[in-house]
Amino acid sequence: MDWFNLHGIDLNHPPSDDDFIEPDGTEAPVQGASVDGTGANSGFMSVDDTTHGAPTGQTLSSEESGSDGEVQSTPEGFAPRKPYLGMKFDTWEAAKVHYNRYAEHVGFSMKMSSSRNSVLDKQKDKYLFVCNKSGTNSEKEETEAVKLRNRAITIRTNCQAKMRVKRKGSIWEVTQFIEEHTHETIKKLGLKKYLRSHKKIPKEENKFIDLLDSVNLSAGRIMDIMSELYGTGKAVPYDTKTISNYMASIDEKKNVKDIPELLSYFEELKK
Repeated sequence: MDWFNLHGIDLNHPPSDDDFIEPDGTEAPVQGASVDGTGANSGFMSVDDTTHGAPTGQTLSSEESGSDGEVQSTPEGFAPRKPYLGMKFDTWEAAKVHYNRYAEHVGFSMKMSSSRNSVLDKQKDKYLFVCNKSGTNSEKEETEAVKLRNRAITIRTNCQAKMRVKRKGSIWEVTQFIEEHTHETIKKLGLKKYLRSHKKIPKEENKFIDLLDSVNLSAGRIMDIMSELYGTGKAVPYDTKTISNYMASIDEKKNVKDIPELLSYFEELKK
């Protein structure tokens, strides 16, 4: 516990009613938060793209860009290189991670729209990554969003922002990049963590949250601790709901892992 004391974190503080998970594993519902276009108009530092641009033909390795499914923490003030035609990556996963980092910096959420197999080797040779507001909402989605005020429903604006990569030999190259959006981007740093493609916990912090979860701290208390470590809650790149979902996924994996052991136990009882 010396580490906690060193950082001024007291795990033995008098707990409030919602600090700890109940013995049956339940806790008070966590209030989620979401962002729409109305809250995106303050506090963004512009960066000269020519300063951070990469020379044509430079390949970004998987090590530089991360790997698929792994969230990389982007240092405050760091501006990912803006994609450009001819930009190269070792893998399509590296291209995806880089575009997601760029999306976080600009202030929008991205998703993979489509992929295509090569007619020659039947392997994937094209991927298209687009803004999360691409396309349009169905009439049903628009009605539900108004009637239920369901902020989980993304209001699409037929945004055309996108990045397409194509496999050329062993390298993936950007063959299409549209920068402009048809909507306001999120400029306030504290709101970007609510965007769908950025609501994940960096890999290097998973084990620490696992440790806090193992001593039955609630998602809210864990968020308090992470806020202290980051210096402020606004700097934490995820929210309480993200932690709650992660903890639920851990419990689910534990339950699935325990099933074979339980079956073996009952088989032994029959003997």
